[in-house]
Amino acid sequence: MPQVTLPSTLQDGVEVAFGSDVLANDEALKSVINGGLADDNIAPGANIKGSKLSATPGERVPSSCIEDDAITADKLKDASDGDDALRAVTGDHIRNLTIPKKKLSTSVNERITIAQMDILVEEVPFSFGGHLATLWHAQARRITNGANWEARVSVTSGNGSFIVSDASGQSVQEAGTNQAPTTPIPTLTRRLIGLYLADVAIVAGVCSGKVVFVSMPTT
Repeated sequence: MPQVTLPSTLQDGVEVAFGSDVLANDEALKSVINGGLADDNIAPGANIKGSKLSATPGERVPSSCIEDDAITADKLKDASDGDDALRAVTGDHIRNLTIPKKKLSTSVNERITIAQMDILVEEVPFSFGGHLATLWHAQARRITNGANWEARVSVTSGNGSFIVSDASGQSVQEAGTNQAPTTPIPTLTRRLIGLYLADVAIVAGVCSGKVVFVSMPTT
């Protein structure tokens, strides 16, 4: 509502103030004070205290009354790592699939870890043989068993010579075993991105070591 305008201009000794004149002025004031106050009635820089605004849900300042791009970083609650729960922004405030890689830290101790990328690294011990005589080459290749990834661990002669298998004692050029990870790796939901051997040795005719599975989600 615009500024209050009194319909009756009353001056001492000039005119008689009738009750209707006084009432008209009162009504003009009442129409503004009782629900008619608007921007024109508030002085610039009035410095109205926040405590005068409603704290009742449904009656507080709505987002439509906040200017676009008006909220700056210094208006959001920050805190140290020890007071993480006090911070204003949480994961629920960030849309899925929206953070570009240039926003991620490259600083040491602040970069993404393997655990955060949902990359699973698992070492599984293996052992086979009993009569293996020579180790020229050891390898692991991925295979499937039903709906899961597994590994075929084998030792070969490599140059065409023979090693002795444990199963029958016959001379063969390859002996091995299939090895499953402790935690199943479903072919439909995870990729087997790495598969390698560690600490491989033949002792007393037995080939032993570890097969390392490295997997990540398909999406």
